[in-house]
Amino acid sequence: MTELTDSVGDHWVPACGGTERPTRTRTGRTLLFMWNTTQGEHAYYDCERDIFLTDDEARAAFALD
Repeated sequence: MTELTDSVGDHWVPACGGTERPTRTRTGRTLLFMWNTTQGEHAYYDCERDIFLTDDEARAAFALD
C-alpha cells in the first residue's frame, strides 16, 4: 500500500517517509503504521479489516497490556 484516503477525506501514507511495512502482531493481525498528511498524526491501520485503530486497540493487537 502506498497511500489511501479515509472516509472523511484525510490522506494517509506509510510512516517513516513511506518506508514502513506491514507488521504481523502477536494476536495475528496485520497492521501498518501510517502518517496522516492532512492532520499531522500517526495511527495504525488494520490491513485486513480496512480500519484505523485507536491507540488502545493497537496496544491490544500488539498484546502490550
